[in-house]
Amino acid sequence: MGDRPSKRKSDVVESCNSMSDNNFLLATSSTDAGSSAQADVQNGLQQCVDTVPTTSHNECVTPSLSNNPSPFLPPAQELSTSDSKPRAVFFEIFAGCGQLSLSMKSKGFLVVPVDYQFNKHDIRVEQMSLDLTTDEGQSCLMGLLRELKPAAIHVALPCGTGSRARERPIAPHLIAKGAPQPRPLRDADNILGFPDLSSRDHQRVTLSNRLASFTVQLLIFAMETFCFISIENPVRSWMFAVIAHYVRELNQRALSKFWNDMVAVDFANCAHGGERDKKTRFLCSSDIILELAMPCPGNHVHKPFGLHFGPQGWIFDTAIEGEYPKLLCDRYADACVAALTPRFSFIRPHSNTTWQQNKRSAPLVPEYQRIVWQVKTPSIPHKLLEPPQGGSNSGAKAKFGIYHTPKQFVEAAKRACHPFDQENAIPDILKENIFNLFTKGSSFVTEKRLQSARKIAQLQKELASEETRFHQTLPEHAQTVLKGKNILLLRHLLREEGFEDLHVPELMTGVDLVGVPSKSPLFEVKFVPACTNEQFLMWGAKCNRSLLLSRNIHENDPELAKILWDVTLEEQSKGFLQGPFDSEQDVQSFLGVDDFVCSRRFAIMQGGKPRIIDDLKESLVNSAFTSLDKLCLHDIDF
Repeated sequence: MGDRPSKRKSDVVESCNSMSDNNFLLATSSTDAGSSAQADVQNGLQQCVDTVPTTSHNECVTPSLSNNPSPFLPPAQELSTSDSKPRAVFFEIFAGCGQLSLSMKSKGFLVVPVDYQFNKHDIRVEQMSLDLTTDEGQSCLMGLLRELKPAAIHVALPCGTGSRARERPIAPHLIAKGAPQPRPLRDADNILGFPDLSSRDHQRVTLSNRLASFTVQLLIFAMETFCFISIENPVRSWMFAVIAHYVRELNQRALSKFWNDMVAVDFANCAHGGERDKKTRFLCSSDIILELAMPCPGNHVHKPFGLHFGPQGWIFDTAIEGEYPKLLCDRYADACVAALTPRFSFIRPHSNTTWQQNKRSAPLVPEYQRIVWQVKTPSIPHKLLEPPQGGSNSGAKAKFGIYHTPKQFVEAAKRACHPFDQENAIPDILKENIFNLFTKGSSFVTEKRLQSARKIAQLQKELASEETRFHQTLPEHAQTVLKGKNILLLRHLLREEGFEDLHVPELMTGVDLVGVPSKSPLFEVKFVPACTNEQFLMWGAKCNRSLLLSRNIHENDPELAKILWDVTLEEQSKGFLQGPFDSEQDVQSFLGVDDFVCSRRFAIMQGGKPRIIDDLKESLVNSAFTSLDKLCLHDIDF
């Protein structure tokens, strides 16, 4: 396996179960150091490692080989400015969709949105994943705050257990259809939760209280560092009283005064682009966003608060309205910039390259029978596609989609052409092969294949010396994995055939598991942006690593754990893994870094055989990867 090479591209690390003390195995892959397309190997020294503990815990590792003076700090150029003022940093805690961070970023803030791994919102900006109900998550976040010294912090404390909407009864006809009736979990006399809660509700309230208690720690930080902080909840939410309880419990005069002096900025969501009459409060350490305090202007119709059934079950409209409107976020950001400019510098981001995603093929049967523009709402089944300019009472036309009747839909379906019946359903090269088989016979095809095999064998001999020299330029671990692989031969054949994607051989020498890959010309665009980035991944590595180690996925199946360990050792014997190492400290020493990302390795039985899986989803490595390609599979949808 040899020593760790000095220059290596980023890859990942896995772990598995075993029967003894902690041991680790590292698996690495490198890029082609000799390829001009991989010149960045010479610049960004990053490595991703696979870790295999031999205890009851599984994990996987991605180390950072950055030149940052601190593992918490972003690159120096992101914090430095042309003047003597520090860069304005903004933390959004419990960021949800991240629209506020996106607006702050557009105004020049360096943003750190934080939420937990199972955030259900459609994320609009890369986020850092931390579980702030744990000591490890809270410690990690406080360390980041101390390092980055933010100009502003916004805390959107989850309000589910403190919502007064729980006090409203659900309509009987919805109850009859199976809709839930949430019960209140707190009141003024039981601000930390009722004593007779179910085990599930008790756990929810306990975790919510823990987050409220942690919010007080954020208040203390803001008070001591003169950082602007705002805390958001519905105006009538019990969560403000929960925070006040923990403030009183600490019995600190300075903190009590800081809390009592906070400014309540109350506003109607609809005054800032919202669709419903929701009253929201930002409780702030100063009045810099006081201009946001606005009632409903009364010039529009509100959408109702209701409950409807969707693909993921019953959904309360209060949850939908929880996402901040863009207009509100932009106004918040403008107010912060105006107030903080004397103390901080702002660097607006450059426009990034965007990928235009091709629309899917036209539906075989259109969703609507027709589209109409009219003032009056249609009396037949329809969907409002675009509301009238100026509101429903303006007299302007709205855009409606008129649904098919069942008979119209069936008739349209009968006229539709199946994709397999189209001339372009089969690639030209496949058509040519079928034609040759039918017109020239199998002997012709056999002879052509033999000629190609002889030609390839001759090329392999001619390139043998050059192939050997090329392999010698690779890191030692890559030489082991790629032994016997004719990379230059593959590259030669691709060029000879005029293959569209000449970067395919680079896949054999290693690929990045995070970031943005190069776009293959072979596939259409399907842009799936990353939910986090490598920097956020590394910042949360220690916290997430300890949480991963605390859970043994094969605890109740020692036989499967042994299979996993045996297969892993077999991979190690083939040179695909490095190790084992006895501790995390040994891994850090081997890699020469303090921070690395662990990913769990586990096994399942499939068709009577073990299938080993490296869970890069749980470790958030997958979340740090931006996908650009839409694969075309030869299946029923081909």
